[in-house]
Amino acid sequence: MMDKQRNPAAAVQYQAQNAGPSGWTSGLCGCCSDCFSCCLTCWLPCVAFGQIAQKVDDDQSSCFVNGLIYAAAYIVGLPCCYSCLYRRKMRAKYQLGEEPCNDFCTHCFCEPCALCQEYRELQNRGLDPTLSTQQIMMAPTPTTMH
Repeated sequence: MMDKQRNPAAAVQYQAQNAGPSGWTSGLCGCCSDCFSCCLTCWLPCVAFGQIAQKVDDDQSSCFVNGLIYAAAYIVGLPCCYSCLYRRKMRAKYQLGEEPCNDFCTHCFCEPCALCQEYRELQNRGLDPTLSTQQIMMAPTPTTMH
């Protein structure tokens, strides 16, 4: 698993080898295959959703803002109404099948599993949901002492 996260080429190869007929690289109930994403989506779904949304939007949206909107929807008991929109967007972007049922029902009846599957999908495609493009571009460069 660590090899896929650090090496985008390995992630693409993993994706090609392990994609099912629908295009997803892991199943909806494959939560336990990645302990980190499973724990994150179960205990901090607002953070997980914010990271997913930011990656699906190609780092053009804010993890914080998306997580905040998700939290507001969560408080009123309807996070699936917001999160299913990003599942649909992700499926369109990566040509993924709508399974096991439509996006709304998947998020309505199995929200943590749906978020975890989307998180794993991004990782398996070589995208690290925990990092934004800005963080990568602003990483300190090593300096040498003369």
